[in-house]
Amino acid sequence: TTEIYTLSLHDALPISCYFKQALSAINKAGIHDEKEQVQVLFELMKAIPNLDVFASPAEVSTYVLQHVSEVLDIPDPFLKAKKEANKIAMQLIGSVRERIDSSETPLFTAIRAAVAGNIVDLGILESYDLEGTLEEAFCSDFAVWDFEAFEKLIGPGKPLLYIGDNTGEIVFDKLLIEELQKIGLVVTFAVKEEPILNDATMEDAIEVGMDKVAKVITNGNGFMGTIVSECSEEFLKALDESDVVIAKGQANYESLEGTKEAGEKTFFILKIKCPFLAETIPGTKMGDMVFLRNRVKKLKQH
Repeated sequence: TTEIYTLSLHDALPISCYFKQALSAINKAGIHDEKEQVQVLFELMKAIPNLDVFASPAEVSTYVLQHVSEVLDIPDPFLKAKKEANKIAMQLIGSVRERIDSSETPLFTAIRAAVAGNIVDLGILESYDLEGTLEEAFCSDFAVWDFEAFEKLIGPGKPLLYIGDNTGEIVFDKLLIEELQKIGLVVTFAVKEEPILNDATMEDAIEVGMDKVAKVITNGNGFMGTIVSECSEEFLKALDESDVVIAKGQANYESLEGTKEAGEKTFFILKIKCPFLAETIPGTKMGDMVFLRNRVKKLKQH
């Protein structure tokens, strides 16, 4: 079993991570002139002292990216990159589906594909090798594998809430959902209401056909991760009524880990892409794949 975590995420993420995300947004918006980039970063520096040091990393990242969007006067700096990520992933969906179908353990293989899809994170990585990451995922072990606990909670007719993360990645989430439906689970897929970073919105989900395999809802906001206090009643109802929850990616882990709302029914699927995150999950390192059950012994109150 995995140990209870003792290192706070708030202690693990330096301010440099937020500037890296800001610079990524500036570049994705097409601002490549160094003087213009510096001007935007200087404007961001003025806002840094006003950031809530007690907020989760996902919340702070949201405020940083919203400030950058306001300075640039561009509502969705990642729009073009998100479209491209979905396009690249859709080109691979056929071959990945064949691999899942021919597997002796199709659900396990689909989880591998879903976690590999988590490499599509333009807020942390400027480039990525999706095909290479998929191939690596199919022959690598999970650093944390709480599947036995997950398997005990799933079954025919049970409602499952699947909290999505990035565009591109959601293509492989779709394949995992197809396998979950074969078990008889009733899946609801949640996306962002408003654009933030390269996170998937309703438009992105429909673009890859997610609405054909699951009920798609929004969480009612444009925050990174899942900030419960900002979520819509519809989302909170789905979270409360689900027998099991899958939450994809680092921001969802940062914002839901240890919370009473997530409870023991929530499982985080992610690839470790940040050394500071690896420090918070014992036994993991950069590049590791994680299928982790939420630990409620370290309970957070919102």
